[in-house]
Amino acid sequence: MTSKRGTALESYAQTAVPPGRSKEQIEELLQRVGAVGFRWSSRTAMPGEEILEAGLKWGGKELGFRMTVAYEDDRQRKQRLRALYWYMKAKIEAIQFGLVELEQEFLPYLLTASGQTVYEELGGTNMRLLPAGREEKSE
Repeated sequence: MTSKRGTALESYAQTAVPPGRSKEQIEELLQRVGAVGFRWSSRTAMPGEEILEAGLKWGGKELGFRMTVAYEDDRQRKQRLRALYWYMKAKIEAIQFGLVELEQEFLPYLLTASGQTVYEELGGTNMRLLPAGREEKSE
């Protein structure tokens, strides 16, 4: 989840939850769906980023994923980590209710054998997608 564009939503503008608490709560959520380990990395130079890598044991297999949150200052860091908590909460509840499978919900963030995420493997923002209702012709 890398986002360098846009501004923080008004709903997180006044959050008083410290970044460390948001990170703890994210870990607690992930433990509900079989987390076997976490690693947080931070780049504190401004602009900075927080990177979460986690291993999940699910359906008899282990999956790893990575999410990155970019921020421009300490206030934005607090806001974006809080938003990440609520984003993860919604994902995990959807999995727990059986609305989606874990792999579906985390697909862009799943780590491949190369160490990149599926999203990165597909070209990130440069991936080539077909327009709706059209097929690409192969030669």
